[in-house]
Amino acid sequence: MLPTNDADSDIIQRFVRIQNHKNVQGLILISEDGNPVRSSLDNSTSLHYSRHANELKAISRDIVRDLNPDDELAVLRLRTEHNEIMMLPSK
Repeated sequence: MLPTNDADSDIIQRFVRIQNHKNVQGLILISEDGNPVRSSLDNSTSLHYSRHANELKAISRDIVRDLNPDDELAVLRLRTEHNEIMMLPSK
C-alpha cells in the first residue's frame, strides 16, 4: 500500500519505527471493521490476531462504557508470562 497523503506517510513511518524495535515480534494495523490493513506477519496469522483483537476491543470498550459512559478505551495492554499485546483503538 502506497501512502496517499501526509497522514498515511506518518502512519507508515511509525509502523516501521515500532517494527524495528528489537523485541517486537509482529505488528498489525487493523481497520475499524477488524480487517488487517498492514502487517509484518503472514496473512493467516494476521487474520487470526485481527479477529481476536477486534473481539477483545469490542468487549473492553463495552466494559469501559458500562463503568463510565463518558469514558473511552484509550489503550489495552494484555501481558502474559511470555508475550505482550498492546492495542490502541482509534477514536
